[in-house]
Amino acid sequence: MAPFCPFVVSVGVLDRIKCLLKCINMKVAIGIVVAIIIIIVGIVIFSPNSKPNDQQGNSNFTTNSQSKAAYPKTDLIIGKADAKATIIEYGDFKCPSCNAFHHAAGQQLRESYINDGKLKIVFRAIAVIGPDSQRSAIGAYCANEQSKFTEYHDDAYNFMRDNYYKNQNFFAEFKDILLSDKLRELAVNAELDGTKFAGCLDKSDYKQMVDTNMQLASADGVRGTPTFKIGDQIVTGPQPFNTFKTLVDIQLR
Repeated sequence: MAPFCPFVVSVGVLDRIKCLLKCINMKVAIGIVVAIIIIIVGIVIFSPNSKPNDQQGNSNFTTNSQSKAAYPKTDLIIGKADAKATIIEYGDFKCPSCNAFHHAAGQQLRESYINDGKLKIVFRAIAVIGPDSQRSAIGAYCANEQSKFTEYHDDAYNFMRDNYYKNQNFFAEFKDILLSDKLRELAVNAELDGTKFAGCLDKSDYKQMVDTNMQLASADGVRGTPTFKIGDQIVTGPQPFNTFKTLVDIQLR
């Protein structure tokens, strides 16, 4: 399983690189130079010291970790919107650890809680790895326009697992794989209208939503992906199902 890897400047670039070296095949270590460049760019963009833009004040969202979260129609929700229990997930579609959560504890949560209407996952798509992180995050909102977010979400993670991560090719995390044509293909496979999806993706109207998610992540103290906010607790990495079960059960009391 790919480890949870930090991405903010306070952790340090060398620590991030050490973490990555555990993920990738040493035969491709020469490519680490490329990864360093990408990491540095991500660090600069995501640094908590950077000034928030005007999207921070969007009344549809809350950045106070102690406040009750609001879930507007534009939120990406897995499950029923009125479910009693809520998990907020900060994830990147290119993140191997997010992928690991989806195929393990994420599936168990669906079987035990989500399918019964007890739990919803509010997915806040953030872009911290590469250009296709943002592209695929925007695609999630485009899929949501057609009420197919969950299908798109699952197909995107399945594609990365089946073609890369299942074979221990974690260096694919830093390759620009989820191009517009590939995302359109995934959307069509998820039974979306491909033409409408492509038009939405090209307009990139949802970039502001992804930027807002980045602001919310910074406000919630997110230091890597995946990170989960469950009540007033923060859970990092693809933890076992029982970790999530305990916190969900508390909300359901």
